[in-house]
Parts: sequence; structure tokens; C-alpha cells
Amino acid sequence: IVRHAKHNDDNDDDDVDLGDILPSPPTFGASDSAIGSGPTLDERILSVKKLHGGKQRTKSLQYNVLDLLFGVACSLRLYNGKPQLSTRTVNNSDTTDDVDAAIGAAETLLFSSAVLDDDVRFESVEEAMGSCSEKTLKLSKLNMCNTSWAVLAADIMAILLSGRRGVLRALLDGKDLLRGGVKATKATKIAAATGKHGQEDDASRRYKLAQKKIEFYLSWCLEYWEDIISEDNLSDAARGWIERWESDQTAESALERTLLTADGSSSAAETKIRIAR
Repeated sequence: IVRHAKHNDDNDDDDVDLGDILPSPPTFGASDSAIGSGPTLDERILSVKKLHGGKQRTKSLQYNVLDLLFGVACSLRLYNGKPQLSTRTVNNSDTTDDVDAAIGAAETLLFSSAVLDDDVRFESVEEAMGSCSEKTLKLSKLNMCNTSWAVLAADIMAILLSGRRGVLRALLDGKDLLRGGVKATKATKIAAATGKHGQEDDASRRYKLAQKKIEFYLSWCLEYWEDIISEDNLSDAARGWIERWESDQTAESALERTLLTADGSSSAAETKIRIAR
């Protein structure tokens, strides 16, 4: 997944840098060179904090990772191709639109991920993938999703099959989306007074809390990929669920066609009877 280059974790609360708030278009499995002139993927992975104490070795946390990957894929597909911000005044109308888009991207990620938004803990692949499938319908009705569940499911599989490196990259991209939301809320406070600073502060707190959650899952995946995710074949389990879902969809479509054909035949027969009379 392509992401912009500037990162400075130690100075998030300093002056607002409007550069690169929005992500570049998503490219699953892109090369490291796509990240830009900032820290490489390897450098960012090496900077991920390690877990201590072994208390987080809970196998069910791997199912929450599926939900996070869904949220990232959904958000990046919706905001794919949005222009990045250059360093310029917030009062510029184009920049204001981009700031709004950055906040929208962060909100989409929060709303699409039950783990980030509601601190849901899934206990199986079926629970996690089923939740993502249902959430796609809700997001579509709210114009917060521009693609089908089948495409998003394929995205999840593409990321999983790219291995630990690809999953970490996707989570880092989600973290960057939330960081962009924090910067954008700060940018709106620098602009002319809106009378909504309290709401902006609340949004910023939510984005920062969600960032912390993603940072935990970054550390967890780094620590337990081989022992849990790889050993339990999470990608195979997710693929199996998707294949069953696709089979069910095919069966339902066939049944609907049969019913429609039956209804059509029945209507035609009734029409012939009326004409005969």
C-alpha cells in the first residue's frame, strides 16, 4: 500500500505540517520505493515497539486484524486518488477541501473498523468476516464505501498473502490515515474560528486513541506472526470463508432466477386463461 513519506512520531503535538495529510492511491504489494523519500518500510517496521510480558499472546486477536485490514482497504479505496496537501495556508479553498477529505478518510476508517470504533473482540474468522460483510452494506448506504464486499474481501486476501510485511504495511497506512485526521483537525483550528473547536478536539482524541490501537496490533503482529497467524493459517481460513460466502451467493442468485422464472411462467399462464375466457 503506497503511503506518503513524512513521519515524525515524537512531534505529533507540535506545529501543524499540512504536507501529505492524505495517502497516495493504494497499491497492494507495491515495492518499497513507492513509499517516497522518507523512512523506508524496513525502517518503519524496525521502529515498531516490542511487546513485553507475554500477556498479549491471545490467539483470537488475529481475527481483529482481519477487521483492521478491511477498514484500511475500504478507506483507501474510497479516497483513492485524492490530491495530497502541499504546505500552504489553510484559508486556501483547495486546501480546505483536502483537509475535509483527510478528516473524512480518518472517519471512514474508524466507522468501518469495529475494532477501532467499538473495541469489538472477535472470536473467529466467521465472526470477523461476517461483520465486515455486513458493515460494507451499511457503509454503502451512507456513501462511505464505493465498492463491493467481494472486492474488499479480495483486498484482505491480497494483504494476508503478502505476508507479515504486507500486513504491517497496511496497518502503518491505517495509522497514517489517522495521523492525517489529527493534523487536519489541528489545521481547522488554525483557520478562521468555526465555533466547533470542542468537536475538533474530540475528533482528534478519537483519532489518537485509534492510532494507539493500531500501534498495539503492529507490535502484536510483529511478535506473534509466526506463532499464531502463520501457524493457524489465518489466510487459508479467511479464503475458506470467502469461498463459502461466494458459493452461498451463487446459490442464492440461482434460486432468485428460478423464482423469477416461475413467477413469470405463472403470470403468463394466468394471462392466457384470462384471454381464453
